[in-house]
Amino acid sequence: MRALPHTLRDVPAEEGAVLQVVIPGFGGWACTRGPERWTLSRETRADPAALLELDADTAWRLCTRGVGPAEAAEHARIEGDRRPAEAALTIVSIIHSGD
Repeated sequence: MRALPHTLRDVPAEEGAVLQVVIPGFGGWACTRGPERWTLSRETRADPAALLELDADTAWRLCTRGVGPAEAAEHARIEGDRRPAEAALTIVSIIHSGD
């Protein structure tokens, strides 16, 4: 999810708008629009402007390009403002074990 602020860099939103990403079993991340850019925190918010929920299998496959945005969208739950949620489905990440 660390790639989320970069992924959303061109998505217009009011300052303070939040995209909540939830992966059941792993938790949530809030990507908040600041005055200059989007920022990421490891938390859940009660009333985000947009919500994107993905199962763990779809999330890691999406981040590593094992599935594309359209296929991931078929398995996603999106609520609220679709623009940031759909943009988040274009994320590309490097995943490592942390060792």
